[in-house]
Amino acid sequence: IHGGAMTLQRHTEQEWQFAARDLESARHWLATRPQETSARRFSPRPTLTMQDTYYDSPDWMIFRAGYALRVRRARETDGTGDGATEVTLKSLHQAHDGVARRTEISENVGDANLQEVLARENGIGGRIRELVGSRQLAPLFRANTRRERQHLLEADNDLPLAEVDLDETSIETSAGPAQEL
Repeated sequence: IHGGAMTLQRHTEQEWQFAARDLESARHWLATRPQETSARRFSPRPTLTMQDTYYDSPDWMIFRAGYALRVRRARETDGTGDGATEVTLKSLHQAHDGVARRTEISENVGDANLQEVLARENGIGGRIRELVGSRQLAPLFRANTRRERQHLLEADNDLPLAEVDLDETSIETSAGPAQEL
């Protein structure tokens, strides 16, 4: 959906999530996979640092509508990338057989904060207002993540089939100390 300079994206995300006691064993496994271009192989991508803040209204209207509202600021750890802000409504669906499929509606909002996004007539701000009306939004928690990324490439070409992410995350709430994941 295009409106002026903004682009609202809607896609379905399919992911498998696994918890690991340590990431070293996963890093080692990835490093020992075939590297020949004639085989499917992993190719490193830049590592990201992400700061995600989740919001809802005091009466949980976004959650009750079946969504989570995330504001993400991401930057590549090597200092490249624009570090822009992305606002996302993610549908909340239970994983089945380890696979989660979610609809995501996202918009890259540049340097705008959430209040500025909500004041816009078009784009994701309008979608959020459809859910919450004039209710105020408050932060629920913040997740700080360091994400190591690798593409799984098809044999004999560079077509990405999937992405493998190794995340180290710290969850912060106003009620207590951070939890490490």
